[in-house]
Amino acid sequence: MNIKYIKQAAIDKAKWDTCVIQARCSHPYALSDYLDAITDARWNALVMGDYDAVMPLPARQKMGIQYVYQPFYAQQLGIYSSKTIDVSLEQAFIQAIPKHYSYIDIQLNYTHPVSKHQKCNLILDLNQTRDALYANYSNNLKRNIQKALQHNLQFKKHDELQTFLSFAKQIMLNEKHAIYSTSIYSSLEKISKMLFSKGIAHIYQVSYQDEICTMMLVVEYRNRLINLVPLTTSKGKEVSSSPFLYHQLIQQYAESPIYFDFEGSEIAGVKQFYKQFGAIEENYPILKINRLPIWMRWLKK
Repeated sequence: MNIKYIKQAAIDKAKWDTCVIQARCSHPYALSDYLDAITDARWNALVMGDYDAVMPLPARQKMGIQYVYQPFYAQQLGIYSSKTIDVSLEQAFIQAIPKHYSYIDIQLNYTHPVSKHQKCNLILDLNQTRDALYANYSNNLKRNIQKALQHNLQFKKHDELQTFLSFAKQIMLNEKHAIYSTSIYSSLEKISKMLFSKGIAHIYQVSYQDEICTMMLVVEYRNRLINLVPLTTSKGKEVSSSPFLYHQLIQQYAESPIYFDFEGSEIAGVKQFYKQFGAIEENYPILKINRLPIWMRWLKK
């Protein structure tokens, strides 16, 4: 197999994006603009033939050591191809990763061969009637939705990106309970602006007494609605605004030939919450290669 290592600046972006768009895997994470936004354009790649199959390699350097990592806001990467990714193709790409990358820790996409090292994603087929979708909800979820209805919550779709970013900043970088770093928030700004410029992102919100409680940035790409960034305030948790938003969105897209992609999760409570909607698992493999010097390997077991 003719697999070449190409640096980001030399990649033919048009051919790259065509390969990703035509791939069996339905994710936007590997599009060139998306990768540029989440890595500050610090990614290289493996390319087979005339862009018949591609694999992005987001790369960093620390203490003189180069490594491949999984960027925030890209749940899955790996090989993208219109053909089936079998074991031989996967191994050929893995073996082609340059040796100067001393450590590799990435998440491959769900079309890769099954591996014993996997992570959980959850998806819901929306091509069902509203009644059928609701019937598959857990009893606990139905109670929470009824609770939300009693609070007269307001569901709304809008494309006011700055409102979303201000809300995200308030929650993510809260002085007392910051849940993300400034760099992760900066990546969110870049990726959301890029997605909106392409017209494939939407914002949904739920308010209680004119106070925004929950907001969600959703990416609509091919046959998926991707739950990229869901955010909820403490008041939102009290009035069940998050389950109410998911419910309204699912009902809105019912009977459409698309999947709602919950994007995870490995966190037990979040995973259980998503499963309450009738979501099923669509797991994806992880790849770890440790070529660090022996004296450093214990740091990355």
